[in-house]
Amino acid sequence: MKAPFDGVVANRRVDPGDWVDTGIEVIELIDDRDVEVLASVPPDVSRFLSTEDKATLALKGQSTVATIRGIVPALDTESRTVRLRLVPDEPTTWLLPGAAVDVLLTVERREEGALVIPRDALVYGIAKIQVVKSVEGKAEPVPIEIIARGRDEVLIRAEELAAGDTVVTRGNERVFPGQPLIVLED
Repeated sequence: MKAPFDGVVANRRVDPGDWVDTGIEVIELIDDRDVEVLASVPPDVSRFLSTEDKATLALKGQSTVATIRGIVPALDTESRTVRLRLVPDEPTTWLLPGAAVDVLLTVERREEGALVIPRDALVYGIAKIQVVKSVEGKAEPVPIEIIARGRDEVLIRAEELAAGDTVVTRGNERVFPGQPLIVLED
């Protein structure tokens, strides 16, 4: 019996001396040198990705760069997500087959009239999402529409908000309209 690739035996399915027929699984062989990572992303994110795009794989403070080698052009029937196949650019000792890792993707998206704000500026209400902006030192709630979410930032559309406006990011859920604000610079 010859293995189709170099690897490590992860599980032995039969014992020495057992009778086996053609097609019976004898061992589970794992390729520990050419590890691939499978990741799932929402379809509205996948449309901005293509093969050869870069991503970061991270696990417990360690990270490495990977390249998207494949994008399955169909939704997973259970999760309704798109499957990506990523390959690390360099071999790593900490990236083991079967490990769960974080996959960080950078997606650039531009929309006419859209603004990028800190995620912390969002105030979730029962029927709407809004931000609180500072107008002449007083709080003014502004309804928004979320277009896309990032880790720390959100792409939004808002008629009453313009580039350069100051929005509240701390304590904004406790602010009421017209309340005086003190703006602190980070």
